[in-house]
Amino acid sequence: ERGQACLGHIFCLHVAHQIARPMTILLAGSPLIELPLLTANDNGLRDLAISFVCWAFLWVGGFYGLVLAEPVWSRRVPPSMKAHENCKFWVARSIIGIFHATLVSCLVLPALPALFAAPEGVVFGWSENVDTCGQSMFPEVDVEGRRVALAGLAFAAFIATDLIISGLHGMATLDHMVHHVAFLAAGLVMRGHCILPLNAAILLAMEVSTPFLNFMLLFRNRGAGFTLVVQAAGIAFVLLFVAFRLVLNTYGAVFLWQHRAVAMPAAVPDWQRWFLLAAVAAGSALQFFWFPAIAKIFCRGLAQLLADHTSPAATERGAPPAEHTALCTDEPPSPLAVSSGGVSPTMSVSSKASTTDVVGDADRNSHDGGAMPASEGLMHAPCKRQFCQVACRAESVLPRRRYGCRTQD
Repeated sequence: ERGQACLGHIFCLHVAHQIARPMTILLAGSPLIELPLLTANDNGLRDLAISFVCWAFLWVGGFYGLVLAEPVWSRRVPPSMKAHENCKFWVARSIIGIFHATLVSCLVLPALPALFAAPEGVVFGWSENVDTCGQSMFPEVDVEGRRVALAGLAFAAFIATDLIISGLHGMATLDHMVHHVAFLAAGLVMRGHCILPLNAAILLAMEVSTPFLNFMLLFRNRGAGFTLVVQAAGIAFVLLFVAFRLVLNTYGAVFLWQHRAVAMPAAVPDWQRWFLLAAVAAGSALQFFWFPAIAKIFCRGLAQLLADHTSPAATERGAPPAEHTALCTDEPPSPLAVSSGGVSPTMSVSSKASTTDVVGDADRNSHDGGAMPASEGLMHAPCKRQFCQVACRAESVLPRRRYGCRTQD
């Protein structure tokens, strides 16, 4: 028994070390803490695989921790007028997506300026240390390379777990799965070979729009008290979507294709090289596929918002109030993260509640007519896109509590 306990302690310490070590590297680049950077002499792919699994367990634990905490946060978050937005799995996925996208953005955005200013040898360089991607050949961007590598590992693990979670709880859609699979595969190729630090940073930077998207989706139908912050989040999401997912991501894809002959080392197999080029191009095209619906909803919501301000009698004539404008109630298509993603990388490309959720309901909402009262919406709103199928079926046959999904417990 003593030996088993000792082995258990060793395993826990090893898992904690694998998660904490990349954060130690990150802190080493901070002017507030002087820590020596780890060397490239690690066990390589084995340590990378262990770190990936640890990150995956971290995201799964965070998701189901939020699900288990539903009795706590459900008392502080008003119910939505749409049934699927009261599902504890949907809410937990939105919240964990915000945490993921914020972490990835905070890691990647400070590294972008240095990578953009780096010479071509650095931009298309690689690292022999696949565990941390430490840039021993280019020490001037060592910290930036490690930041991007850490963000890429966290993103890839999140995308993989989100695919499983979304499938288990009926939240996956076709474009969501295509987005996640493409960016997961591209992320694993980049991270597994420690190549293309600039392109990896650009793909991961798309996640900067995801927190605003998830916040907007989470609170858009929860009452007039959230109208202003939801509208502000919607505007921020659209602006960041254009800047990072359309402009910057397109630049990165074109730049990679223009330099495809020298972009990757000879150690990368040809099939992986061409797959990566195709995945980056497809991910860029997917953002343009989503954008028309996003722009349509944004313009319609902005026009309604201006009409409400210029015509005080608009509501009396039957126009929907401000909290039910498109910016609040419609869902534009995300991610990468987008992920990330969408990418989403979410990258959001991620990611999580995504632009897919926004666009998917947009067409349906355009035929909804007037808005139902919140209580009536909770009782009769249909399950949109089969979100949380089991929970929604339970809502129709079991007594209702504050949140419909809790009836399945």
